Amino acid sequence: MAAAFSPDGGSLLVGHKNGLLVLWDLAANKTTCISREVHSCSVVCVSFCRPSWQYALSADTKGSVYFVTFTSTFGRRDCS
Repeated sequence: MAAAFSPDGGSLLVGHKNGLLVLWDLAANKTTCISREVHSCSVVCVSFCRPSWQYALSADTKGSVYFVTFTSTFGRRDCS
């Protein structure tokens, strides 16, 4: 499992052992995005990479690294 807070502290991105990525809105205490399609194995690292919460990197145990965007749905770009 991996987790990272957004730079503004308003969101939390969690990567799970089953490959699930979950974005939490901490003020509302609810999930805003859930993705089952990005990783097919355990997520080992997540990190926000822009001044806003809309972009992050996530990595898994296979060595794949993905650039993830958060809009109405998750986007995915393979960076490996």
